[in-house]
Amino acid sequence: MINRKYQAFTRVETIIVLGVVFLLLATALPAVQRAREDSRSVKCKNNLKLIGLAIHNYHDVYQMFPPGWISKRMEGEGHPSTGWQSMILPFIDEAPLYNRLDLTEPVYSTRDQTLLKKPIEYYRCPMDSTPSENPIRGEWGTSNYVGNYGAIPIPRWSASQTNTAFWPGNSTAVLSIENEKLYGMFRLNRGTRIREILDGTSNTLMVGEKDIQGGAAIWPGPRSNYHESDIVSDASFATPLNKSQYGFSSRHDGFVQFTLCDGAVRAISLDIDSREFETPGEMGTLQKLAAKDDGQRIESF
Repeated sequence: MINRKYQAFTRVETIIVLGVVFLLLATALPAVQRAREDSRSVKCKNNLKLIGLAIHNYHDVYQMFPPGWISKRMEGEGHPSTGWQSMILPFIDEAPLYNRLDLTEPVYSTRDQTLLKKPIEYYRCPMDSTPSENPIRGEWGTSNYVGNYGAIPIPRWSASQTNTAFWPGNSTAVLSIENEKLYGMFRLNRGTRIREILDGTSNTLMVGEKDIQGGAAIWPGPRSNYHESDIVSDASFATPLNKSQYGFSSRHDGFVQFTLCDGAVRAISLDIDSREFETPGEMGTLQKLAAKDDGQRIESF
């Protein structure tokens, strides 16, 4: 019988082997993480494409894009409203849910309130960690997408504000012509027709992302007219990307994704030109994209 003696690894050899393994893991893990992030970004992009298509299908049926939200009451607080994401449900394969909602009154009048908390896959960016029932916005169904209000701040109603230009019965004539040209696609009780996008559909934002750092959003509609940020965001200088509760935001690395009015989806850098302005000629690129009729040329973005 042959007696064989096996020699184990020395301590130095073990350290070398472990070092090689750790080096390989350190090299591979970032690539795996990047691949996962890229996959999630693509899913988010596809959601935005579907939402853009749904909004255009809504326009085909009703000859206008959906209003941002619909309210019958002038009082700001205590009157939840139906939002644009509820209106397009039939166009994103959610007709059964849509048919169960009470839309003869504000959507929050629906008897079965659990319907308003339903997770909707196409309204969620996989990068975002907000729970399916948004704890920041009344525990209603979370959405990661909001409509473009424009290049001026949303009203953010408070008891001290007296501007009623956004209410039903008050025409936008009470606003200056310059302000009217700075609106985006989604407003109170006001649907936009495609012919009103005078800056061009490829140069105007329609829908963008809103993640947990901005409180995300909810899909049924605003909880009241004090809470328009539940379903819309603005792109004014006061609400920079990823830095405001009222602005657009995302968990993607260095960009926020938007659907343009032509249905294309673009990733816009957090470093995009953004400026405070007094006249349209002083607007930054972000503000030009948000306004549908500012008349300003956009070089590139």
